[in-house]
Amino acid sequence: MASKPIEPFEVVVVTWVDAYQDGSAQVNTIQEALDIYKPAVRQTVGHLVHRDDKLTITADTADPSKEHPNACGGLFYIPSSLVVSVTRPRKRRAKK
Repeated sequence: MASKPIEPFEVVVVTWVDAYQDGSAQVNTIQEALDIYKPAVRQTVGHLVHRDDKLTITADTADPSKEHPNACGGLFYIPSSLVVSVTRPRKRRAKK
């Protein structure tokens, strides 16, 4: 069964690969640089505000009202080229 599309302001987990600098690294070849690279994988949880080919935006707070149904705050901007996946959080099972 196919899952339903993720709706705006639905809570999501965005997995993305961050760019970073290693100021302590000293290499003599490109291969050495490739050998020491470790992807900086991040996960951001929030309300999905926007997603297209260029940008994925989440918010840590949804604050809708009659006048402003899309009001939100705590915006986090991720270039979509860095996004690995956007998924719904997994439901936790209750401990017995």
